[in-house]
Amino acid sequence: MLKRKIVISGAVAIGILLAGIIFVGCQDDSSTNASSDNNTFLSIAYPSDDTFADVEQLKIRVTGPDIALPLTASHAVDHNQTYAVIELAVPAGNNRRITVHATNHAGDTLYWAAVTLAVASGQRNNVAALLIPINRGVRVYIPYPEDALFDQVNEIQISVTGEGIESPLISTQLVDHEQTSMVVELSVPSGINRYFDIYGLNTFDRYLYRAQVTISLFDSLDNDIAVNLLQLGYGEARRVRIFRNSLPWGFADLDTLLDGMGFSQGPGDNQYQVFNSTLMGSILLVPGRDIVIFEGWQDTAFYNDYMAAHDYFEEFVDMGGSMLMVADAGSTHSGYFDSTHMQFPAGVVFTNISSNLNRVVTPYHVVVAGMRDSLSGSQISYGSLGALPPGALPLTQNHLGQATLVIYAFGKGSVIMSSQPLEYLYHHSGTYTTCGSLLARIVRFMLGKDPTPNPKIAG
Repeated sequence: MLKRKIVISGAVAIGILLAGIIFVGCQDDSSTNASSDNNTFLSIAYPSDDTFADVEQLKIRVTGPDIALPLTASHAVDHNQTYAVIELAVPAGNNRRITVHATNHAGDTLYWAAVTLAVASGQRNNVAALLIPINRGVRVYIPYPEDALFDQVNEIQISVTGEGIESPLISTQLVDHEQTSMVVELSVPSGINRYFDIYGLNTFDRYLYRAQVTISLFDSLDNDIAVNLLQLGYGEARRVRIFRNSLPWGFADLDTLLDGMGFSQGPGDNQYQVFNSTLMGSILLVPGRDIVIFEGWQDTAFYNDYMAAHDYFEEFVDMGGSMLMVADAGSTHSGYFDSTHMQFPAGVVFTNISSNLNRVVTPYHVVVAGMRDSLSGSQISYGSLGALPPGALPLTQNHLGQATLVIYAFGKGSVIMSSQPLEYLYHHSGTYTTCGSLLARIVRFMLGKDPTPNPKIAG
């Protein structure tokens, strides 16, 4: 028997979708078409697995750039059928996003689908959506790093995010140091670009290690992932972008350091470029390829330009970029941070306080490994770094126990921030025999190289 479509009218202005009741199989083409001229026909094949037997409703949501409120509709599933076709009156336009949630009696989503299309006016628009199970089994294999810092790791924390995951999925597992690896089993919603952010934390909830991986979950099989934990901030960047208006204290030691590492000047891989602050925000930065270095001891124009491009740089890091911020101005350089209202990444606060003594507080991190516990000399650091984001890892502190060199995660990227005059210390390494190596160690670390070998300083 032919089934007639029944159109339910409603006010689009209040977010109710004009939707035809589902018809299955064939349609009576002789019926009166009471819906709009730009009908969209959504075809949904029912999954054949046992779990779908619990599905009672298909809940549909339509959004788009000029659709003020989401348009919604629902349909009761007939399990005597193998598919459904839903007629929707969707406003014409581009980027119409249709999402479908298949729910059980309790309202839990068991399957979902999403499709984006352009809806033409006055034409029939056909689109098919594939329902996939909401969750997939994922096993994450984590071998333990074989270095001394990992002895301080107390737990592994995994966060999973992605489209359709309203709140991050969090799993925390204690580390058994009698073992050499860990396997974590997770139930993850199906879909594309499931982002796994994995941290190794110490007992103070500091992030010591990190691994990141993005996968798509669609098939019916469980998924195995193997990741390698790396010390937080360790990078694989291939290109260095330096911002400065003048050479810090008149020294071009950062350039000399990069030259000694085999980098040359230029825009390509294994090259570096130097830019004036007037170009901040206009230089294309590629997360994963670039590290950005803001040299220290600059003028007020530099920091004003940074603030004008502040959001651009934070977005770069948030998307997976790496940044080194040498923050050594403060009151010793006419209070430039105060006068320009500097806002450092993730809201870290710089406080003017000079110190002649810094201490290494995370001695097994490779950036400071093997260095003396105490770093002393005139004005080893120019300020303290406070209001640190969750998980931030201080490597050194001043005589008051305040951070002066920190590494922290920001979104998918990372920031290393120092209130020490790194370029000055490097240039005068004969006087600052230990802390003079910090600049080289940090840069090598961020470029994915062993921080200890140094073309100028042995340790």
